[in-house]
Amino acid sequence: MEKEEQLQRALKEAEEARNEAIIDHEIISAVSRLYFSIFRIDLTRDFYEEISSDNMVHRLTGHEGNAQEKMNEICDTIVLKEHRTSVRRFFDLSTVADRMADTYTIEIEYRAVDGNWHEARFIEKKRDASGRVTHILYVTRNVSKQKQQELEQERLRIAYQAAEKANEAKTTFLLNMSHDIRTPMNAILGYTELMRKEIKDEKLLHYQEMIEESSNLLLSIVNNVLDMARIESGKMELDENYDEVGGIIAEVCKVFAVDAQKKGITFEQSVEVTHTHLMVDMTKMQEIFTNLISNAVKYTPSGGKVTICISELPCEQEGYVRIKCEVSDTGIGMSKEFLPHLFDSFSRERNTTMGKVAGTGLGMAIVKSLVDLMSGTIEVESELGKGTKFTIITPHKIADRNYYEKHENQTSKDTETEFKGKRILLTEDNDLNAEIAELILKDMGFDVERAEDGIICVNKLERNPVGTYDLILMDIQMPNMNGYKAAQVIRRLPDHGKSEIPIIAMTANAFAEDRKKAMEYGMNGHIAKPINVEKMKETLQEVFQNT
Repeated sequence: MEKEEQLQRALKEAEEARNEAIIDHEIISAVSRLYFSIFRIDLTRDFYEEISSDNMVHRLTGHEGNAQEKMNEICDTIVLKEHRTSVRRFFDLSTVADRMADTYTIEIEYRAVDGNWHEARFIEKKRDASGRVTHILYVTRNVSKQKQQELEQERLRIAYQAAEKANEAKTTFLLNMSHDIRTPMNAILGYTELMRKEIKDEKLLHYQEMIEESSNLLLSIVNNVLDMARIESGKMELDENYDEVGGIIAEVCKVFAVDAQKKGITFEQSVEVTHTHLMVDMTKMQEIFTNLISNAVKYTPSGGKVTICISELPCEQEGYVRIKCEVSDTGIGMSKEFLPHLFDSFSRERNTTMGKVAGTGLGMAIVKSLVDLMSGTIEVESELGKGTKFTIITPHKIADRNYYEKHENQTSKDTETEFKGKRILLTEDNDLNAEIAELILKDMGFDVERAEDGIICVNKLERNPVGTYDLILMDIQMPNMNGYKAAQVIRRLPDHGKSEIPIIAMTANAFAEDRKKAMEYGMNGHIAKPINVEKMKETLQEVFQNT
């Protein structure tokens, strides 16, 4: 009976051992799908047993021996020469216990001689009573696919950073070029406008008109290139303010009325809206319609017609409306083949270039980008020889009553401000620009005194009594002290009579962001160079009426 019980116990133990062996085999089999090489290492005895390898998996291979010697052999035969120094340090078993004092695993990646990337890892298996690691598993797996993905992601990251840096450098360069180009353009346009008032000879007047027309075209090209650079850099933002529907288009039509009249083109405008008071980014809307109406006039032959229709559509968003603007002409039209490329940068159809119509091919790309920025849509219908029709739909917030009541109160005032006897401190470092500005301002009735930079401007204001100057026209990019800094200093003067003097930026930094920045630095207005005399007069009148 006793022998039978012993036999049963032996059979039970054998069954348990068998089951444990099966479980161990399953574990090893599962782990081996990830790791092609698995060793058990006894750090105290410097002894290893190979559990699986490339050739013999899922069981003890029978390979065993000195662990450190085996690790050195792996390093010398499998690891690529350039990686061996770091791998040999990692394989130093005498330091493993210290390196694993506070962790259960450590790992290293290296390139193998066959070109694959391997990940070698030590995993805690057993610690002694003091918590020091005594037994570990050494496992190795092929991580070439993951490594290639990581390297590719890193290459993409570096490439993206390089592209961002190059784009930023390009934008900075173009913005600097904008200032540098606008400065001489201000002189050219300023002097040609002054010449027009003095010239009586019809032939010379024609020359003057051609110079002015070419200068405006050059300025338009510069503006388009710079606008495209700012759009691509993501620096273009909406700056909405109150406007009355139809006002912007009426202003744009005025600009092109002379050219249209010369060609015998008829302008027709209609506005059919319920909500006339809206919040609009006037600068960008003006740019959209300047491009569209300019093209309509350019590409419409004598005797043709340009039609602008504005209507209102319902909007799902409460407090908003959608405004539909249609600009159509009876011009040369575009081919069906060209229409899909109309909004591509630098794209122009061959029939327009053959017709020697000047331009960069950027106008429509800019229009599309601005409409997208406003969350709007733009569609085009065109046929060769029959004309073109653009339809733009943009959502706009309905203006609160206080916006247009304030506007109506302002416009009800006498719009003509008497400038005679008012004294302006003109802060401008460029002699040509200063001369042009002085002539224009004196022609309006102002007395003008010049300061060559921000420091001189501040000193003149501080030294003279309150009331000596009625307004400061401030250039921005100047030596010694720029216009922003000078405005800051003035606004902090202890004498309120001097610190509250109106300051208007008059600068070649001509974008909406520059206008916004001028206001942030305490200025009351912004005049872009090259100087448009009418806009300059309007800005001066507005500032004097509001101060």
